Amino acid sequence: MAPLRDFIFPHPYSEAEKELQEAGLAHLLSFGKVKLGGVNVIGKGKSGVVALTEDLNVVKIRRSDSPKRCLKFEARMQERAIGVAPRVLNYGCHFILMEYIKGRELMRTEGIDVIIQVLRAGFSLDQLEIEHREITRPWGNVLIGDKRAFIIDFEDARPSPSPTNFVRLFSAFRRSLLNASLHNKYI
Repeated sequence: MAPLRDFIFPHPYSEAEKELQEAGLAHLLSFGKVKLGGVNVIGKGKSGVVALTEDLNVVKIRRSDSPKRCLKFEARMQERAIGVAPRVLNYGCHFILMEYIKGRELMRTEGIDVIIQVLRAGFSLDQLEIEHREITRPWGNVLIGDKRAFIIDFEDARPSPSPTNFVRLFSAFRRSLLNASLHNKYI
């Protein structure tokens, strides 16, 4: 367990610390593959740091150098993605608190059953009229849970009357399979 301040990157700022404390977060767990100063985190991107909470949920904390001034829109898009994304528990300008998905990252060498799960998730997003916009590279944006695939990172997601998530996912898998096929042919 480490103080909240250690997870606010690259420089702690009082607005985030205050908002997180008001949401009941004072300490987070040093857990994950990514090293961040003296703590480990689940992930670090251009807009946020993702860490594990004491009650085993996940919190995305807005980076102090983020191009995004507020995470509320991202949280609302993720909230709309019911059954496709981790459930949002609470949010503010500087954080999104969500359920922790026990699972693994999507790999390029997945079997057909996992590919179908991911395509179903993309189709569900299309039905909800959400364009994810980062799904063309699903290997960093999909988690495989025990029973289904979850799409994560709604940072660039937008409402859309005609989203293309399913088509983008299908194209990504097609490219990946073609590349693997060509690679194996010339080895």
